[in-house]
Amino acid sequence: MLSLSELCTHPLVVGFVAAAVFVTLYSGVPDPDSDYKVDEVKSIPYLPGGHPVLGHTLLMARNLDRFQDWLVETSVARNGAPFVLRQPGKNDWLFSARPEDFEQILKVHFDTFIRGPQVRELLDDFMGENIVIINGHRWKFQRKALMNLFTARALRDHMTPIVQKCALALQRVFAQAADSGDVLDVHHIMGRFTLETFAEIEFGSQLGLLEKGEENAFEAAIDDANHVSLERFAVPMWVWKLKRWLNVGSERRLREDMAVISSFVMSCISDAIERRKKRLEAAAYGEPVEPVAKDIVSILLETEDTTGEPVLPKDVFNISLAGVLAALLPSVWGPDAAEFNPERFLDDNGKLLVLPPLKFIAFSAGPRKCVGRKLAMIEMKVVTACLVSRFHLVEVPGQDIRGTMGISLGMKNGMKVNVQPTPGVATRA
Repeated sequence: MLSLSELCTHPLVVGFVAAAVFVTLYSGVPDPDSDYKVDEVKSIPYLPGGHPVLGHTLLMARNLDRFQDWLVETSVARNGAPFVLRQPGKNDWLFSARPEDFEQILKVHFDTFIRGPQVRELLDDFMGENIVIINGHRWKFQRKALMNLFTARALRDHMTPIVQKCALALQRVFAQAADSGDVLDVHHIMGRFTLETFAEIEFGSQLGLLEKGEENAFEAAIDDANHVSLERFAVPMWVWKLKRWLNVGSERRLREDMAVISSFVMSCISDAIERRKKRLEAAAYGEPVEPVAKDIVSILLETEDTTGEPVLPKDVFNISLAGVLAALLPSVWGPDAAEFNPERFLDDNGKLLVLPPLKFIAFSAGPRKCVGRKLAMIEMKVVTACLVSRFHLVEVPGQDIRGTMGISLGMKNGMKVNVQPTPGVATRA
C-alpha cells in the first residue's frame, strides 16, 4: 500500500491536481461568443476583499468555522443589500436578505429560478434525488406524495398523539434536570426531540433518545453529514472532489455517515413500507428504494430551522435567500431587530398582527413552501405548552454561543442552561 508521501507524488494524483487547477482557472474566463450579457447581471456588487484570481475563497476559508455568523455580520453591515461572492470553478454566489427579493424568486418568477445542476451536485451525496433539490415532473410527483402524507386526518389522528407523547418525555427530562441541578444543553435535547418524533411518525421506530440519554449513531451521522455537505459550498469544486476521490478528511466522514444513515433508514423502511400507501405507490411506479431513503433525510431537514433556499437561475448565479439574516435587519424589523421582543407581533390591542408572508420565511414561500410546516407548528405549540409554564431557564454565563455551518441552522457549542421549576406548578404531568 502506498504511503501518504508516495501517494501525493504519484503521477496520476499530480496529473489530476494539475488538470483540476487548469479547469478551475479556465472556468473563470467568460466565453466571448456567449449570449450571456455580463453588464446586465453584474450590477450587484462583489463583496470587497476578494482576490483577483481566487475570488473570495480565502475570505470564506478564514471564516469557515463561523460561516453563519460571518454572513450575518456582513449582511447586517450592508443593511440586507445583496452581494456576490466569487469562487473559481463555480458560478458566482449571490446572497440576499431582502423580502422583496424573496417574493420575486420564490413566487413571482418561481419557474425561472430553479435548483441548478451545480447545487444538486454539491448536495447529491447527502440528499440524493429528492424534493429539496429537484425540479419538474419529478418534483411535482414527490411533493404530491408528501402532501398526501401530511393530511389533516394524519396530523390529528397519527402525528399529534406522537408529538404529545414525546413532549411529555421531554418534560420529564427538564423535570429531572430541575431536581438534580444538572446543566442541560437545550439545543442538543431539542434536536433529539425532533429526531425522536420524526422517527416514530415516519418509521414507527422508537429510538429512546430522550429517556436513555445515550448517543445514537444515526443522530451523529445526520448532524455531521449536514455540516460536511454545506462545507462544499465554501471551497472550490475540485477540492472536495479530490478529497472524495482520495477518500480522505471530511469526504471520508461523509461517506461513513451516509453508510450509517442508509443502514438505519433502510432497515426502518423494510418494516414500514407495507403500512405506507406512499411507499406502495412508489413501488407501483417502479421507484427504486434507495432514493426514497434520501427523500426521508430531506423531510428531517425540513423540520429544522433552515438558513435559506439555495436556487440557481440558469447560467447566472447560485442564489441564497437567507431568511435568518432578514430576521436581524433593522430595515425589516426596526431598530430592535436583534432583540427578543415577542410583542412586536402584536398590535396596540394585543391582537396578533397579520404580517406579509415574505417578511418571515421560516418555512420558505411559494410553490416550494415546506410540506411539513403544520407538523412543525404542532410540535412548537405542544412543547411550549409543556415547558414554558413549568420551568424557568437560566443561561449559563461565559458560553461561546455561535451558529454552526450546515444546511439546517444549528449551534456550534450548544446552549447550556440551568432549569428552575416554576413555584407552585407541577413539573410532571
